[in-house]
Amino acid sequence: MKRLSLIALALATPLAVMAQTTVFSDNFTGGSTIQSASPGAPTSTSTAYEVWTSSGAPAGYNIAANDLTFSSISGGSQLAEIEAQFPTVSLANIGDNVTLTLTFVDTANVLLTAMNANASLNVGLFNSGGVSPNHGAQLNLSGTTITGGSQGWAGYVGRLMVNGNSSAYNRSGQSVGTSTTSQNQDLIFNNASSTAAYNNPTGANSTGNVGTSAPFPGLTQSSTYTLSYTLTLTAANAITITNQLYSGSTASGTALYNMKGVETGSSFLGSTFDGLGFGYRYTSATAAISTLDISQITILTNVPEPSVFVLSGFGILALGMVRRLKR
Repeated sequence: MKRLSLIALALATPLAVMAQTTVFSDNFTGGSTIQSASPGAPTSTSTAYEVWTSSGAPAGYNIAANDLTFSSISGGSQLAEIEAQFPTVSLANIGDNVTLTLTFVDTANVLLTAMNANASLNVGLFNSGGVSPNHGAQLNLSGTTITGGSQGWAGYVGRLMVNGNSSAYNRSGQSVGTSTTSQNQDLIFNNASSTAAYNNPTGANSTGNVGTSAPFPGLTQSSTYTLSYTLTLTAANAITITNQLYSGSTASGTALYNMKGVETGSSFLGSTFDGLGFGYRYTSATAAISTLDISQITILTNVPEPSVFVLSGFGILALGMVRRLKR
């Protein structure tokens, strides 16, 4: 009887078996577009990318096999970002997570060691509410006000800074307010500019930010890197953000930098995602154009295997039968 009880208890204990699913994988050979005025809906291998920049309409962008290129406007302090949608991911159970992986080349002037404390590399995942970015707008974030599009997107952002304080924060849907610019279309720069970054409302910083013990070393021009950005549902109203940067074309080995933060309470903005943002801020005493070339974007989910719940159910039934036999 004791042996039966132990077997039933083992069956009733959920096992940490996770099923990994590729939701989106794009090497830019499956029909993705950039700045298209009439793009198609996102699929598992393609989407429509939009490029936003500050101080002028984006000019340096292109999409080709294994290469999505985007550049900032020339200047001493400039923002550049891409936005896109992908098939919807919902984190329903504690432990569910979603990971956005980007492999890119620092082609020119992105987060180099000599840059000042405002230079950053930013990435985020969002709930678009089914609303696509303002496609084909040639958007200048500091230009004439544009509403709709990504204005209402809500999610979480990770920011790496070479000489500043790396952090994680949220991004709520934006109001127009008294602004006469298109900064409500920005997703990832959280009050970095009074005319080109979202600030109505500003993002709430994550609690428990934990970085590596050593300072972030900065990027090396012309080198390849992989950024791995994960959101995990760790409680009913808590998202843990993990942001890791690796040297090379895979998210393996020793991370150059890793950081964690938690968004909970009023900072928790949900656990459904179908939009991404990625970009950088160039800041230096010398005006220049900065450029990134992305070779691969992948989104993976990890959720418990259905068999785990089935096994747990059998275990619970077995426990009930053992109790009856004892009576």
